[in-house]
Amino acid sequence: MPQEILISTKQTFVLGNYEDGALLPGQIRGRTLCTLISQGTELGWANGDVFPIRPGYAAVFEVTEIGEDVDGVSVGDRRFAMGQHRSTQTHDARHTLALPDGLAPDRAVLARLMGVSMTSLMTTKARPGDRVVVSGGGAGWLPGCAPLCDRRLSRDGGRSGSGQARSGRSKRNCGLPSVYRRRIGPDRKSRPRRRLFRS
Repeated sequence: MPQEILISTKQTFVLGNYEDGALLPGQIRGRTLCTLISQGTELGWANGDVFPIRPGYAAVFEVTEIGEDVDGVSVGDRRFAMGQHRSTQTHDARHTLALPDGLAPDRAVLARLMGVSMTSLMTTKARPGDRVVVSGGGAGWLPGCAPLCDRRLSRDGGRSGSGQARSGRSKRNCGLPSVYRRRIGPDRKSRPRRRLFRS
């Protein structure tokens, strides 16, 4: 029987069973290959007030069933969807994307992070070309920041070198003119930020 992760009550994650229903016209279903965990989002849900919650917002799956009125999808195709942490994925085919040949599922699922950064254009007054402050700079911002900056990532993806330098180079290669980092003193307390790179 397929299983899924549920947030049953406040700060309580459980593994539960479920059954897939019949496919509706336009839908496809498949075996989940991987999902993307967002600790911040999901811990936020776990501290909410409405339960149960079925967490997850990105999944890659291999198509095993195809409903009526679906074109351009074949059994065995690997597809991306905004899916939950569960054994199978069922989605309208039009809300899924085919994975390019050779792209590993655990990398493809990171495409969802681009949507996180791109929502800034819907939820703020910022528009392409505006000067903005990007705070944080973790894995969630980089895929969306590069298109917003209208620059390409470096060939090595910023993977070489130490963590701080690597992070700074990746940001600079995305077109950010100034990158700052938090300074930690000998007493392990944060110091005022200073410029790490300037182009």
